[in-house]
Amino acid sequence: HMALVHSEVSEALEAIRKRDYGNFCEELADVVIRVASIAHGLGVDLESEMLAKLSKNPTRGLHHGGKAV
Repeated sequence: HMALVHSEVSEALEAIRKRDYGNFCEELADVVIRVASIAHGLGVDLESEMLAKLSKNPTRGLHHGGKAV
């Protein structure tokens, strides 16, 4: 299933390279749908995990290497 996420990301990248914004948006939606599907199948509360991560990220250094922002 993770390979399907990779496939959708690759399709989004190709769309943006072709400057096809409409297709890029569609492929980006596919990425989110695939990830949400995997999370659901594994019983992961993706919304809670995302909120926790959004709270944590501002406390981390630039590029997570401990550098000051």
